[in-house]
Amino acid sequence: MSQSSDNFNRQATEYDKQAHMQKMTARWAATFLEMDLQGKTAHEFGAGTGFLTQHLIRTGACVNATDRAESMIRIGLQKYPEARWQSMDAWNPPPFAQVDRIYSSSLLQWAPQPLETLKRWKGKIKNGGSCLHAIYIEGTLGELFRCLPCPPPITFKSVQDWEALFRCAGYSQVNTNIKSDRHIFTSPLSLLRSLHKIGVNGSTMLNFSQTKRLLARYHSDYSLVNGKVYSTWTTCIVEASVD
Repeated sequence: MSQSSDNFNRQATEYDKQAHMQKMTARWAATFLEMDLQGKTAHEFGAGTGFLTQHLIRTGACVNATDRAESMIRIGLQKYPEARWQSMDAWNPPPFAQVDRIYSSSLLQWAPQPLETLKRWKGKIKNGGSCLHAIYIEGTLGELFRCLPCPPPITFKSVQDWEALFRCAGYSQVNTNIKSDRHIFTSPLSLLRSLHKIGVNGSTMLNFSQTKRLLARYHSDYSLVNGKVYSTWTTCIVEASVD
């Protein structure tokens, strides 16, 4: 399962309407924000259409919201013009002036080289600054992965993995919080369609027979009394400082 900027470009409008898990994740991340960041500069990677951006604006910080998908940027700019919007590759960002805070939500779990990414981001933060990231971790989509007839296309890291990565990248005062949520879908097929609509595609292609068995097993193992099914998403908030 992977994140593709092309997918997100195509699915930007659907993402803004359908990404309920990501909206909830951003709302939870926002509860950890400092109340008053007047005079501070904040840079957000993977801003999407602004789920976390709207909360960053309310802190009073000067917010630079970035995303690789230009269609996301266009929607975000229309919704939250108070932020400065810019197209940017989070994994290989161009040079920019150091900032007081760096943020991301529902992004870092997709990093192809997370340690290198964290080191690059650390270099963008002023001494005495900090960062806050909401990351999907081990346990996310566990029901779906257990129903797959093959190894899952992604392995979500544990909170211990992320703590070690942040410390190895040179961050200090690394603090974490974890929360799991069950999201309800009318059927296993609606879950798969939801993942597609928010721009997330599986790298492992299943044939018709395999997909049919996956859907049947999911419905058998993870149905609620009302016939709907659930999917677990486990989020870790990482707060870290730069000395």
